[in-house]
Amino acid sequence: MERLALEGQRGPWSFGAWWSPARRASWPAWGFPGAGEAASGGAAFQRFGASASRAVVLSPRALVRVEAAAMGGHGLDRFSRFSFDAFDNRLRGYPSAGLRFDRGAVLRTAGTWNVAPGIRLDAFADTAFARDPGFGTGFLRYSGVGAGLEAPLPWRMLLSAEWGFGFEGRDRDGGRGTHVVRVTAYKLFFTGFRYGEGLNGLVLQMHHEWVILTNLFLLLMGFAILSQHFENSRIPDEMPAFLPHGWGGGLALLVIVFVLSSFLDNIAAALIGGTMARHVFRGRVHIGYLAAVVAASNAGGSGSVVGDTTTTMLWIGGVSPLSVVEAYVAAVSGFLIYAIPASLRQHRYSPIAKDAEKFHSGRTNTALP
Repeated sequence: MERLALEGQRGPWSFGAWWSPARRASWPAWGFPGAGEAASGGAAFQRFGASASRAVVLSPRALVRVEAAAMGGHGLDRFSRFSFDAFDNRLRGYPSAGLRFDRGAVLRTAGTWNVAPGIRLDAFADTAFARDPGFGTGFLRYSGVGAGLEAPLPWRMLLSAEWGFGFEGRDRDGGRGTHVVRVTAYKLFFTGFRYGEGLNGLVLQMHHEWVILTNLFLLLMGFAILSQHFENSRIPDEMPAFLPHGWGGGLALLVIVFVLSSFLDNIAAALIGGTMARHVFRGRVHIGYLAAVVAASNAGGSGSVVGDTTTTMLWIGGVSPLSVVEAYVAAVSGFLIYAIPASLRQHRYSPIAKDAEKFHSGRTNTALP
């Protein structure tokens, strides 16, 4: 099954349309001979739909979201028809897969109120019109309301409790009205995605952002290759002979990282700085000094339009390169605050190895007689 989707946005409105054709590898005859449903299905079928949504901010802690969606298909049978579920096609108050239809429309409204940090209350009201060929050719109305609560739990867990009532639903005794209660506790890593909740939302989000993720992956791999080339050049092995004695050598190394960051990306400067520190200190780099390397790689590009993505974007937007140079006043001041203590701590932890020839990425050179 393939899916072709088109999404757009205009002002506060978001629009989407999709089409999904499919063809089964094999499809033997089933059902009673001459039955209308068996005759309507086949090896090939199509499903399509469109949606529009808008969010209205009532206050910094409250908003209302309205969404309308319509869907239909061609050649659908009981196995390929639509159904309301708990993820992509919700209808509060009705059990998942309890309703199946080939054409329908749904209007969803949701109100959200952030009571306190991490605690959220929700209210829902949904109405759907759907046609199930098993119940005739007309459209039936299904309305439901609901409420929800999200609250944090220990161990970075999140509790989500939701209740819904479907007015047209039928319970197990045939009575009118159905209650649906869903209580979920899950890790924060799997929440809050744009295209759904849980692991399904994570997969859809990564599918939608695959171009950006690919570019980011290749960018990081490029920085790693640059760092590897720098290490293979043997320059880090020769640096201890040129750095000052004592804790001033560690400070000079942080100054080098600071300067590199003024014309290299901060990630590249951090990788190169970490490589230099590993060689200079014989692989024993204190965590505080490593944090100072990262800080220096970020601070060095603050006053340069080619050393940081943010300042580069300002330059592209028409800002003069001279207008960002003054950022070095704060950058240099901050550098002295963290660089000196980190260098002193690193010197006590592991001084600079001035005999650099004894340490080449863990290898020892042996002179021939």
